[in-house]
Amino acid sequence: MSSPENIIRGSKLNPVPWKTFDVVIGVVTLVVLGLLLILVVGQVVGGDSDLGTESGVGLALAGGISGVIKLHISWLIGPARYRVPLSSLGLKPPVPQSPAQLLLPVLVLIASLTFTGIYSVVVSALGWDVPQTLPEGLDGEGPVVIGLIAVIVVLLVPLAEEVFFRGFMLSCLVGSLGTVGAAIVSSLVFAFFHIDPKIMLPIFVTGLLFAWLYNRTGSVWSCSAAHAMQNALALSITIGN
Repeated sequence: MSSPENIIRGSKLNPVPWKTFDVVIGVVTLVVLGLLLILVVGQVVGGDSDLGTESGVGLALAGGISGVIKLHISWLIGPARYRVPLSSLGLKPPVPQSPAQLLLPVLVLIASLTFTGIYSVVVSALGWDVPQTLPEGLDGEGPVVIGLIAVIVVLLVPLAEEVFFRGFMLSCLVGSLGTVGAAIVSSLVFAFFHIDPKIMLPIFVTGLLFAWLYNRTGSVWSCSAAHAMQNALALSITIGN
């Protein structure tokens, strides 16, 4: 049987000390805390239509807290528990460091948008509702709220999700499942956490693209850049509508 080092040698990832069981604990913890978050946010802001989970403020509140939870779980179960540096979560420059590496997030973004566009056309042709990832009418929320949403959706959420699903989960699963198996499993979980069945397929494919990018560069920053550009585009379109 190939060792984790031999399997990871096919990518730019370094072996990590945490195990598959740690990843399972991390996912279960995220599910439990996520359900609690939904309940708490629903209780706190459920009576205010301006603060509901379908509004900009509700989205900012839930997204921000969820992002912080993902970052803490990744750090506590990973580097903090095993006393390794944060760079083990992929928080390091891409390898090799070259101008060409700057183009990879853009190429991944183009591939993701292409698939999502085709998926939307097919869904629309079938007479189904085209899936929306953000609530409509954000332009009526005001500049302060839109600015807060932008910081969370474009900066915090991409970083938190890439650290958890790629830096924490994928880098561990590669050792036992190989690059392809780890990419599929981590992308399935990534899609599952987006909840809405109508967007799970494009989210899964996007997850596969991010997994390829992480294996190619060994850096969460590259994945976060592609993720941030995609979220920024989605936010701009939503505000424009």
